[in-house]
Amino acid sequence: MSPHSIGVKMSIAVPPIINETQHGVIATDNITGDLCKQIIRLSNKITPIQGSVQNKGTDKTGKVLDIRNVLAYRIHEDYKWIDELILNMVIDANKTFNYNLSGLFERPQLLKYKAPSIGYGWHTDMGNGDASTRKLGISIALNNDYDGGEFMVFGNGEEEIPLAKGNGIVFSSFLPHKVNPINKGERWALVAWISGSCFR
Repeated sequence: MSPHSIGVKMSIAVPPIINETQHGVIATDNITGDLCKQIIRLSNKITPIQGSVQNKGTDKTGKVLDIRNVLAYRIHEDYKWIDELILNMVIDANKTFNYNLSGLFERPQLLKYKAPSIGYGWHTDMGNGDASTRKLGISIALNNDYDGGEFMVFGNGEEEIPLAKGNGIVFSSFLPHKVNPINKGERWALVAWISGSCFR
């Protein structure tokens, strides 16, 4: 695919307020509650797929571990305003990272974790082949009416990154992270990956 160019900020109305952490950049007040609901409603127009990952790993008995238990809705190219929202967040966040970025790695995804769900185990967004060009990951919280599902990173030990509804985090693709099990309700998130030249 030809990546979407990252350059001048686009026309989305609400600019993110950026807060740096040692593990990434958190955009607060980025999406209103009504906009979160509008994004979730896109799931009614998209056929979901069962989320999966490469290199799932095995337990002590050799059984393959399913580390991602989630439905994924790939956002159609028709919804360019989703791209604008994400890329504007990335442009601001990259003032901290200063990475050489080329655009969206693939179409953004709307993720639905429905309790009881194991969440998404420890992983990084950078992988082999095409995934080696992933430079940044983005995760935006779209609701808060569920129990569990905390967004965790592993930097100097395991740490929770609190994400209020409408807030997002932009982080380097080599940062280990996970979503804790969801015990009650449904957890919705908008995620995307930004590509660029490979890390050296």
